[in-house]
Amino acid sequence: MAWTSEKTALHVGSVEPLMRANDGFAPFPGRTALPWTALSAAAVRAVCSCGWNSDTPVEVSPSQTVEAIENRLRQEWTPHANIAALLPSHRVLADLTDILEELTATDPRAALALAARVERRARAAASKAASNARAAGDSWAAVGAAFGITKQSAHSRFGDRPSLR
Repeated sequence: MAWTSEKTALHVGSVEPLMRANDGFAPFPGRTALPWTALSAAAVRAVCSCGWNSDTPVEVSPSQTVEAIENRLRQEWTPHANIAALLPSHRVLADLTDILEELTATDPRAALALAARVERRARAAASKAASNARAAGDSWAAVGAAFGITKQSAHSRFGDRPSLR
């Protein structure tokens, strides 16, 4: 199963099967043309043609339907594709990280100043995004999932604030 975004054709999402490994899960060796359901995957994750992959594997269990798993993974991939469509390059964050790492080695004070500025802007943007998502009807669980935190942590972090649209 592959997904494409209405906003960009440059990103194609799909399901990557994962096998059990010593420290969790790992991709199956080599690329396979077989669907993930034929591989007896222990877990799966959403991946994109640009190299992005979801942070959290979804363990496969007999109680879950293939459709439910694929829908969940598509929901994880869709925000990535939407964000990538807005950016001049899907490498912007990676480029910024590279710049910060280089500055850290050559001019730590400049790196601190830049990191602080980025953090302030990111924090404000995250708060606005959470507020607008809630105003649009998203649950605290959905907001938390976007940040990789629980719904309780999302509520504590962002609280009930009026929309900042």
